[in-house]
Amino acid sequence: MKKHTREDDLFIKKVKEVLDDDVESLDGAIRSRLNQARNKALAGLPDSEPRQSWPSRFRLPAFAAASIAVMFFAVVIFIGKPNQELAVKSVDDADVLFSDEDPDFYAELDFYVWLTEQDENAG
Repeated sequence: MKKHTREDDLFIKKVKEVLDDDVESLDGAIRSRLNQARNKALAGLPDSEPRQSWPSRFRLPAFAAASIAVMFFAVVIFIGKPNQELAVKSVDDADVLFSDEDPDFYAELDFYVWLTEQDENAG
């Protein structure tokens, strides 16, 4: 940032003198309106620390908490439902689910059935 030089100070002093002289030459009504406008503008300036009302201060955290709660309940309701496809449809399905056999055995069950039929037909 540039520092003020002596020339800058002289320029500012001259501008201030000219503006002050111009203000002195104005009539009272115009000076009054200018003062009112100045006071209104200064009143609209923010303080050094912005004031927030109680509700606006907690608006964002409350919105975030509500959003998290909605997402939690959506997950519980829509994803937490029991999967209907896993329901046991017969006793044979239950036997498969609760047996100690290797799952690969059931993946190739058709082959073993065919192999058994071939042994019975051959013998």
